[in-house]
Amino acid sequence: MIKIRNPNKLKFKKYNKGFCYNYLRIKQEPEKIHKNYFYAIRANQSGFLSIDQIQTCYKTLAKSIKIAGRRKRKNKIKLFVNIDKPMTGKSLGVRMGKGKGSIKYWGCAVRKGQLLLQVKKRVPIKAVISGLKQTAIRLPFDTKIELYKKKYIYA
Repeated sequence: MIKIRNPNKLKFKKYNKGFCYNYLRIKQEPEKIHKNYFYAIRANQSGFLSIDQIQTCYKTLAKSIKIAGRRKRKNKIKLFVNIDKPMTGKSLGVRMGKGKGSIKYWGCAVRKGQLLLQVKKRVPIKAVISGLKQTAIRLPFDTKIELYKKKYIYA
């Protein structure tokens, strides 16, 4: 199980949703895959990820790696998302007004071209690519799978 901590030291408990920088059409340089890591998932669209979506992606990828390698899956997957936005909501049947609702879940905003996950070199190729395809299905926006210093890209 992945350990995801909610940020405790915030200036305010509840924030506005904000917006993604891609709406302003600001060009940002894509992040590079690190040397120790070989496979990665990159976002093709901007969107919002909740903690549950991140955990399901991590679990499916870790399970595919464990089945293929039959070894420990420790320190083979790295996450590149920072969970920092509280999402609020009111319960059903409540009338308008009387303040903002309570925090329902935490999540993070994802920009176009941002790296989400990276996997180390030691894992077999077929298992990783099948696992990354399964994780891409579970994400709410389009993604692509990249390899380090190669042109193989799986959509």
